[in-house]
Amino acid sequence: GVDRKAETADIKRAFKRLAMRCHPDVSKEPNAKEKFIEINEAYAVLSDTDKRRKYDLGNANPFAGYDWGSSRSSSSRSSSSSTAGRR
Repeated sequence: GVDRKAETADIKRAFKRLAMRCHPDVSKEPNAKEKFIEINEAYAVLSDTDKRRKYDLGNANPFAGYDWGSSRSSSSRSSSSSTAGRR
């Protein structure tokens, strides 16, 4: 990883080091491809000034932490349990 206040050159250097070490053609780890994709996605965010600013502010994903399925599943559970009580 890099420091939160890392310069662009430091980020690029760290990216190249990790990309070479985790490349699927080089690494023998079974999850090398997934890790390589994560490294590239992180570099895409950290190397872009606007994306990095949003990431640093915590706005990388405005929907992060929201469980889309919980409200639907809990409402369907409550309606099914209330229906079962009426039978």
